[in-house]
Amino acid sequence: MRRVIIAIALTTAAAGAAGCSSGTAVRPAASCGTVRTNPLNGLLPTSKVATGPEQRAYRCFTAAAATCAAASIQVVYSGVDFGSAVVYAIDPGGTLARCPVTAYGQGSSANFGGSTSPVQITHCRAASVTSMTARITCPGQQPFLIPA
Repeated sequence: MRRVIIAIALTTAAAGAAGCSSGTAVRPAASCGTVRTNPLNGLLPTSKVATGPEQRAYRCFTAAAATCAAASIQVVYSGVDFGSAVVYAIDPGGTLARCPVTAYGQGSSANFGGSTSPVQITHCRAASVTSMTARITCPGQQPFLIPA
């Protein structure tokens, strides 16, 4: 079964949230590419100021989410000494506005020689897709908007 994967880096861990588990999971690669947040405010660049590769990643993911098709994107949040990445994987075959999504989140730290946390898995869904955004909803987190 093909999976749509979206990777998004978060500044906070989602451990302990409903639908969350960890173990030997691996954060998958992102077929649509990578987008990075602004290190000053933690926000994703809008589609107007995103780089060419980021714009392609946005378009790739929102187009796939609109039809519950396989695709992937990575969003990276980073700070001075801590960062994290979350990969959102859409299982194709869902109904529009209800595509099942799995988030694979992983944090990292540069402190004391560096470390990487285990991958945390959260079951989410693509709540809505428009020509402007794909909205991902996960338990215990604010909805995440990916611009088109």
